[in-house]
Amino acid sequence: MKVDRRSALIAAAAGAMAAGGRPGAAAAQRGSDRDLLERLLAEERGLQSMYEAAARRGLLVPGVAELLRDHERQHAEGIEEALSGTGRAPVASVPSAELTRAVSRGTRAFLRYALRIESEAVAAYANAVTNLRDPDLLQPLGSIMASEGQHLVVLRELLGARPSTRAYETGRKAVE
Repeated sequence: MKVDRRSALIAAAAGAMAAGGRPGAAAAQRGSDRDLLERLLAEERGLQSMYEAAARRGLLVPGVAELLRDHERQHAEGIEEALSGTGRAPVASVPSAELTRAVSRGTRAFLRYALRIESEAVAAYANAVTNLRDPDLLQPLGSIMASEGQHLVVLRELLGARPSTRAYETGRKAVE
C-alpha cells in the first residue's frame, strides 16, 4: 500500500484527535499542536498563493510553478484535515504586497523572494517538529519539511545559484 504525505498526515491527525479526548495534560498538549498546525497552514497557503501568482505570470519553466503550487495545496489540505476536528475555520491567504512586487519585477526577483519564503517554511517546520507534543505528527510534518527543502533545490537551480553546501537544509528563522 502506497502512503502519500496527505494520507500520513490525516492518519496521524486522526490518532491525535482520538487521544485528545483524555482529560488533563493531553488536552493541553493538543492545543499546542493545534496552534503549530495553524501556523503551518498559514505558511502553506502563502506558498500556494506565491506559486499561483508565478504560474499566472509565466515566471517559471512551464509546469514548475503549477507542480510546486500543487505540492503546497496537498500540504495545506493535509493540515486542514488534521485541524478539521478542532472546530477551527480554514485559513485564507491573501497575497502580500511584497509578493506582488516580486512578481511584477520578473523571474529573478520572484525566485529570490521564493527562496526566502521557502527557506522560512523549512525553518517553520523544523521548529514545529521540535516542539510537537504528539509524536504521530512528526513523520508527516518531517516529510513536508523535506518537500520544502526539495523546493529550495529547484528554486536555486532555476536562479542559477550554487547548491547548498550543507548536508541538511535548516531554513531561515521563521518570522513569527
